[in-house]
Amino acid sequence: MSEYTPTTEQVRNIYAYERENELGWAGLDDDQTIFEMQAEFDRWLAEVERAAAEKAWGAALNHVEELADPLWTVPEDQHSEILTIPDVQQARRGNPYHAVEMEGEG
Repeated sequence: MSEYTPTTEQVRNIYAYERENELGWAGLDDDQTIFEMQAEFDRWLAEVERAAAEKAWGAALNHVEELADPLWTVPEDQHSEILTIPDVQQARRGNPYHAVEMEGEG
C-alpha cells in the first residue's frame, strides 16, 4: 500500500475552507472569503518556495566556492574558464531568491 500525497490544489482548498470556518468572516460573501484564504495560502507557499530556492542557491555556491580558484589564475587553455572567488561572491550578491527586506522590518 502506497502513501497518499495530496496535491497542492487539494491542500490549498482545504486550508481555505478550514481557515474561513476558523475565522468566521461575517459580512463577506462565501466566494470572496474563500478566494482571500486561497490567496493567503498562495502567499505562504510562495515564501516557502522562495526560502527553499535561496537555501539551494547558497548551498550550490558553497560547493562552487570550494572548487573555485583561490589564486585567480588564468587557465593555460584559453578555451576554458576558471571560476574565481570574486565570481562566487558576485553570484551570492546576485541571488534572485534572496528575501528583500521592506523598510521598517527587521
